[in-house]
Amino acid sequence: MRPSRLSRRCGARGNRPLRGSVQRAKPIRDAHELSSDVTSVQELDVTDIAILAEFQNNGRISKNELAYRVGISPLQCLRRLRVLQGRGIIKGVRALIDPQLLNYELVFFTMIRLHSQSQRALDEFDRFVESQTIVRESWLLAGDVDYILKCIGRDLAAIRQFVSALTVLPNVRTIRTSLELRNIKDSGIVPFKTA
Repeated sequence: MRPSRLSRRCGARGNRPLRGSVQRAKPIRDAHELSSDVTSVQELDVTDIAILAEFQNNGRISKNELAYRVGISPLQCLRRLRVLQGRGIIKGVRALIDPQLLNYELVFFTMIRLHSQSQRALDEFDRFVESQTIVRESWLLAGDVDYILKCIGRDLAAIRQFVSALTVLPNVRTIRTSLELRNIKDSGIVPFKTA
């Protein structure tokens, strides 16, 4: 029986290759290992910022096109994307769906003040918000309101039903609701400055 090519290269010493033998290229490490390569936001370079700006504007861009636009090889681009994902800087990718084409005609914002801002009260309210599919975004604020909720509904009845559910919560002090008239700007959340 002939020894395999790998065993001939490694010889009798196990996994150490013989002198002069060709070693295989190391595989790309997974995102968790890569995440330790970059330890702070200050270590993001111009290329990382360009990748983030392009990817935020178009999450469907191919890796080859992204690499071309930022001026690096596709392999370097893939590695950098994995680092950015592993660090949690890129949290995910979503499709932008037009709600009006699915008969969700109304976008409204609900501002909530609570009686108590204890951690237990906040946690209870957070659980309620998580259970409401009508709520698309929820922000805990400092200032004269405690929460602002971005909600979407098919009609006014959906808004009334949601506001009624809020009014029976024991810790809710005040509720104000405003309807969207027109969306003026809807950009990615991070304002990248690119050359």
